[in-house]
Amino acid sequence: LKGEAACALAAHCPELTEVNFSNCSRLSSSAIQALAMGCPLLKTVALPECRLMDDAAVSSLAQHCAQMEQLDISWCSLVTDAAFTELATQSRQLRALTSNFCDSITDAGLLLLAERCTALRSLFVSGSRKVSAEVVGALQALRPGLRVI
Repeated sequence: LKGEAACALAAHCPELTEVNFSNCSRLSSSAIQALAMGCPLLKTVALPECRLMDDAAVSSLAQHCAQMEQLDISWCSLVTDAAFTELATQSRQLRALTSNFCDSITDAGLLLLAERCTALRSLFVSGSRKVSAEVVGALQALRPGLRVI
């Protein structure tokens, strides 16, 4: 799947609420940015192993898709704490975030997200090298109802 498909969805499906682009390694960040702008009702976005996803794509989803409840960016190694800052600021409806094996995410980004996204119930960060075991404990103490894996 290439960016043309995501852009077509953005242009013709403004009421789209769910997308799954798992393993679309050639899908560009700019295509997801266009999708976010054209489909503001997105609630569930799955982008695992979309290796070209970056902070700009995630930030665009946070800015334009205010109803987003679930986001999967596993194996998107270009996504950093900057994207998590945007999610923490903009995505108040976010209930589940899966960011397994995102090697640029740190403890600071996760703490900010947990503090500000009060609807967050599930946070998956397995295999993320810069996430410490200590912060997982701190997150569970900060938000007892939050499931951190």
